Amino acid sequence: MAATASPTHSTLPAASLAEPKALLSKVRQLDVLSEVDTLGDQAAAVDSHDSRDAGEPVPEETRNPVFAFLRKKRVPVASEKIDLIELGTSGLALQSATLRLLTSLIPAWSPVTDPSHVHLHRLSGALTNCVFIVSYAPGETHSATFAHPPHVIFRVYGLGVDRFIRRERELVFMVRLSRSGVGPKLLGCFLNGRFEEYVESHTLTAAEMRRDDVACMVAKELCRFNRLGPVKAGGVSKGAGCPEPPSPVANDEDIPHAHSRSRTESSYSPSFSSASHSAPLADDADARSQLGSPAATLAGDDLAASLATGGLVSALEPVRNASPVDASDDERTHSPETEDEESEDEDVSPEIWDRVDKWYALSLNAVKELEASEDETVRAKVAGIGMEQYGEELQRLRERLDKVESPVVFGHNDLQYGNILRRTDGTLLFVDYEYAGYTYRGADIANHFCEWAADYHTSQPHDLAYLTKYPTPTEQRLFVSSYLDAWANLTASPRPEGEEREKMVEDVVREAEEYAQLAHLHWGFWGVLQALDNPYSGTPGDFDYLEYAVQRFKEYERKKALMATL
Repeated sequence: MAATASPTHSTLPAASLAEPKALLSKVRQLDVLSEVDTLGDQAAAVDSHDSRDAGEPVPEETRNPVFAFLRKKRVPVASEKIDLIELGTSGLALQSATLRLLTSLIPAWSPVTDPSHVHLHRLSGALTNCVFIVSYAPGETHSATFAHPPHVIFRVYGLGVDRFIRRERELVFMVRLSRSGVGPKLLGCFLNGRFEEYVESHTLTAAEMRRDDVACMVAKELCRFNRLGPVKAGGVSKGAGCPEPPSPVANDEDIPHAHSRSRTESSYSPSFSSASHSAPLADDADARSQLGSPAATLAGDDLAASLATGGLVSALEPVRNASPVDASDDERTHSPETEDEESEDEDVSPEIWDRVDKWYALSLNAVKELEASEDETVRAKVAGIGMEQYGEELQRLRERLDKVESPVVFGHNDLQYGNILRRTDGTLLFVDYEYAGYTYRGADIANHFCEWAADYHTSQPHDLAYLTKYPTPTEQRLFVSSYLDAWANLTASPRPEGEEREKMVEDVVREAEEYAQLAHLHWGFWGVLQALDNPYSGTPGDFDYLEYAVQRFKEYERKKALMATL
């Protein structure tokens, strides 16, 4: 959906595949939703405590439950804020404030004393969500008596983004994904931002993501990501299905009960030390021939059953290469044996509907404010949306999607090209977990397909080209074929051939096409909410959120009409 800068990733220690079942039995599930909700409840308790006992000191764990959680996971925290309105986005004042945080949170930076030696390269283009690469640049005349500290990613959160995301939830996912060898390491947090690992890589471009070989790699990596959590079968109301073995995504103690997207944010480093979190994906240049090969073909009822029930994760691919940042940290060499006891079955109810309902309710209010805009163009666009109708549309869509068999998976939910990094060894890494959470497999694939229509690095980044850039039926089948191959590999399922395989591919393509309707409403509501805080300036490169929303709603209507004919 929206383009963002996803910063930091590095590599993690290798995990053995010799005994996959034993490995999985040691990796527990985390009830992420419950833990995040606990953080929220604790934060609410702070307000209640403050109002009742103003003179009584509040324990730090109560005052900031998110920080308490991070400390428990050995993530350094600092009770400081970075005020970019006051400091600006460049200059000595920002360098000084950044250095204070660096030296307090990241030991390798502690010898640095001169703020002028802190180089900040801004990746994101919007003040609402600033992301920098931070490096040590002492200058030619200065000879350091210590090893140069590593490059890191420095992210400062935007104002007013809590309507879109729950930041504590994102941090929980970051911690868990990092420890599972899938995401970047969280190096330290402050009140309105964080430091993350930096990885040598480049962000995919819109054109690169469309290439057959890259699309196949994205499909395989998406499948791997989707299977990080337990997978359950069924549609919206069909929660039956076997829970998976313990998964690396979460731990019942990890989440105490507790987004602005910058469309022009670019992701990680253009050229620094990279780490691979998985075995290299096969070179998919011959993907088309592999799809029909008997050795690579998915086989029969076993895979069909696996796809319907979610199957069994047979192994996690190894994480290779040591992290260039604090590689000796015990967090990086974390072993499942050190974890707490295994939790009970995790609640993997899809969260997409809760989010869409919330955003729709907020959009109804936002539209009222936009209708009072002094800008005639804004008023005209808002009038054309007809927001009130989407309450009934959401109900209709729920009933329709309830009939679509799509497993509930752990989804990225924002897999646009700016959130996909390609390391120097050619492997891919997904970043930016602001919208991650349990969803339907069809919804995650559909959201990615919709992103093919976007190019957020043009003079009109909000323009979407669904008629010319949306994946063709052939491209969709190729993507889904690669996805199903990866699913079969991860579930150790035989692979069907011939007509049976073709039917399976077509079924998943149809599944994604149905869920594309939900993707359009989801991001349409998001665009309306963003438009309230980010009015369009009309300058080239600026993002017109309201126009973006209008296009998503129009495409919803077109997709709805198309699916009604099938």
